[in-house]
Amino acid sequence: MQYRQDIQVLRGIAVLFVLLYHFQAPFFQNGYLGVDIFFVISGFLMAKLYDRGSIADFYKRRIDRLLPAYAVTIIVTLIIGICVLIPPDFNQLAEQALSSAFFASNVHFWYQNSYFSASEFNPLLNLWSLAVEAQFYLIVPFLYPLLRERKWLLVLTIILSFAACVLIQSISPKTSFFLMPFRIWEFLLGAIVAWYVSYTNQETKFLNGLRFILPVLLVVFLLVAILKPNDTDILTGHPSFSALFICTLTASIIALGFPKFFENGLISKGVVKSLEKIGDYSYSIYLVHFPVIVLMNYQIFGGTNLRFDNQWMALSAIVVTAVLSFLSYQYVEQRGRKIFNTNILRLSLIFMIVIIALGAGMFNQRSYTPLERNIFAGLEDRAPYRCGKIFRILNPLSDVCLIGREGFKENILFVGDSYADALKTTLVNVANSHDKGVFFYVDNDPLIKQALSPQKIIKDAVSLNVDTILLHYSNKYSKDKFTANILELANLAKQERIRISLIAPLPDYEFSVPKAMFNKDDIKLSIVEHRNRTADFVKLSKKLKNQGVFIADPAPIFCHENLNCIYADNDGKPYYFDSGHLTLTGAEFLHSFLDKNAERILN
Repeated sequence: MQYRQDIQVLRGIAVLFVLLYHFQAPFFQNGYLGVDIFFVISGFLMAKLYDRGSIADFYKRRIDRLLPAYAVTIIVTLIIGICVLIPPDFNQLAEQALSSAFFASNVHFWYQNSYFSASEFNPLLNLWSLAVEAQFYLIVPFLYPLLRERKWLLVLTIILSFAACVLIQSISPKTSFFLMPFRIWEFLLGAIVAWYVSYTNQETKFLNGLRFILPVLLVVFLLVAILKPNDTDILTGHPSFSALFICTLTASIIALGFPKFFENGLISKGVVKSLEKIGDYSYSIYLVHFPVIVLMNYQIFGGTNLRFDNQWMALSAIVVTAVLSFLSYQYVEQRGRKIFNTNILRLSLIFMIVIIALGAGMFNQRSYTPLERNIFAGLEDRAPYRCGKIFRILNPLSDVCLIGREGFKENILFVGDSYADALKTTLVNVANSHDKGVFFYVDNDPLIKQALSPQKIIKDAVSLNVDTILLHYSNKYSKDKFTANILELANLAKQERIRISLIAPLPDYEFSVPKAMFNKDDIKLSIVEHRNRTADFVKLSKKLKNQGVFIADPAPIFCHENLNCIYADNDGKPYYFDSGHLTLTGAEFLHSFLDKNAERILN
């Protein structure tokens, strides 16, 4: 294939924007769009490079290109993790490494809240896009020959994939963000250029104007566009029409190339050459930069922290990234395919990741006391998120799932945010023991997101033959729109003769309880302070009681008069895995309260 300097420059631009986005540099808030640029380039190159020969040979070339630097990055990150991470954080890293070993990390991260959430510890989060690429490579030998000679089918596939992407983005942004089927159109925009646009160096005033304007427009859009990446808005959310604009620009630049005068001016030539060199190193830069940032910013119980305390630390991280990228490119990327040139050696890289990820946890635990291990165990003492991975995979469009046993004649619909998610396992046990099934929302924000409005919830309750809707949220009752939605839900439920019950906010803290326990801080919260914090809820509860809503308040179970609220059991197992979410142990602590009040809550 003819060498294309412009493609290397595009790679350089893409990786710089991703890098500076993760370094949280000013004006690079849209840097994550660099991944979309990479997808278009990859789709173009696969269309040029795939020769419809041996499928095995195609896969071998892709593995040789991706695997060595990829695997070494994961292995080095695991080794450093053994030395510096507390067990719960290392366990998260190990899970990411295992999913990454099989190029499935996008599915792993899809199960979490969002790419843009920092609550989990995700030093290998950047590998999600490589998993998407690898999964696309799996279908290239079957998809590309099918589309190559059928332009109408290629266009139709792009349209359908993009339409599905927009539809899912309007429902679940992280689904369209992480999962490969909703990104196929980006790769195919590159393919359509490779197959049906004849690249030419012809010099005309019009073409040169376009060659100049398009790269400038690309960079300007990346810098100034006002986007809401984790939003359901199809115009400003992502991936949606913003991604379409970036991908179309990228495909157009690939089709036309850069103007010759970029090579003439001293400054422009220097910029182009620099970006080209960065493009050469872009794969290694992309691999190493994110683990460097996360590990250098590591704070116990701190999640994925990308913000440096000072400029010197940020500068040090840039230097470390540059050095490791150079080493990775020179000694792993360039030489790895020659060293790992047999299937046994390639598999040995995967095997090393699996062995370290599965076996190193025991070494990571040894230096801690039994009490500290209990605290660490509390961080992982939680039920599967919302409806569980398998349900989300098998039912990506479902709003509601059945949790617990099935086959009950009467059911409740449990509605709430992440605090409800933490309580759901104990609630289900109580409800099932009282011959009630429990339906639960897949989404974390019912009554908060417009898509899960009071009308939608009532409609779901009627279709599911639900006789009771049970609500539980964190203390967010100062938000007028949220409280208005709850009042409207109560009115609509009354019209449909559906009961509403509400579990009051639990006592929560302004800091991470496990972290405070680990640091041996003084943890104080009184019932009076809790009541003061939940004053807005008390006002709302009076209105709801007048509408026949039953309010169950578990706060007195945690907080007794004139005493501090309890936050752990006698063995030092935390009742909270952060500032306010209950562990399974904490939720189980409420079992007798829920059981005692079950008749009034559930009926």
